Amino acid sequence: MRQDSTVRTLLMFLMHHLESSGVSNGKLSERLEVDPCWLERSTHEDLCGLLPGFLEAAVALSGDDLLCLHAASKFHFCLAGAGGLAATHAPSVAMAIDTFGHFTPHHGLACIKRYDEGSATSFAISLLDHWGQSTATQLIHLFFAGSRASLESVFGVAASPREYRFRGEAPARADEINEALGGRAVFGAARNALVMETSQLAVRAPSYQPLLYEQLRYLACLSSEQPSGMTPIRQLVEQAIFAGDQTIDEVSQTLEINKRTLQRRLQTEGVAFRSVLNEARVQRASALLVESDLSVAEIASRLGYGDDKALRKAVKAVTGHTPTEIRAKRGS
Repeated sequence: MRQDSTVRTLLMFLMHHLESSGVSNGKLSERLEVDPCWLERSTHEDLCGLLPGFLEAAVALSGDDLLCLHAASKFHFCLAGAGGLAATHAPSVAMAIDTFGHFTPHHGLACIKRYDEGSATSFAISLLDHWGQSTATQLIHLFFAGSRASLESVFGVAASPREYRFRGEAPARADEINEALGGRAVFGAARNALVMETSQLAVRAPSYQPLLYEQLRYLACLSSEQPSGMTPIRQLVEQAIFAGDQTIDEVSQTLEINKRTLQRRLQTEGVAFRSVLNEARVQRASALLVESDLSVAEIASRLGYGDDKALRKAVKAVTGHTPTEIRAKRGS
């Protein structure tokens, strides 16, 4: 069983928006020269191929060249399939974004990559396929407006992004785009990215239920045939560590699981908290070495190591490479 593709659910969401605006599936099907049941019957690969033509036809028939920006103002994580539903019940903003991003690359649409920028954190959106400019613009609008609507609907206005960065020069309707994104659009950036205050990433979700979240993530992995390589409880622990927790007490509090219960559940999977913490911190350190200009000492301090020597030793033991060797990959 495969999870219904993100592209399919995206198209279904846009179709609903179009129909409410008076654009029927019949009109679109005729314009695309496809069977009226194309959305239900097409394979994921076929849908990816139809996406540019669909957006072009939808914009022409609706007369709205900011179609995805306007439609996504009503978007919600759960509309993106099982992975999105899991993100809806994540315990914090950071874990919701991580959960959602964990599933999007497997559908040929986009990849979400995290960058630390001092007191802020940016989540860069990279499209995986070589879409045309108009299609790419619509998809970026969808991600930005959809992220804003999803985060605010799940976590409240406390999770509203600080700014939305767009590559390239400001378009003709920049003011309208800026207004739709709450006055936080920035043009001429190096990458398309959603930026949040790092402190906002710890905002708690009122809908979080530990067991439900764990089950949803597990179901999403199964239904999308993802070889996660990790058990659900280990995934939860790693996400909490990535979000900033450094001790088992902090992780237990974040996940709302009794400390001894957490230890027992990890033990049944043949892993200790200390090893999960060590591997997760090394993974995060490796990412920071490649993605940021922070010194080894600064990374060590941020991740809770006593000094840079401790970090160097841990990185070498887990990866087989020194921090200098890992950082050199940035230029390769």
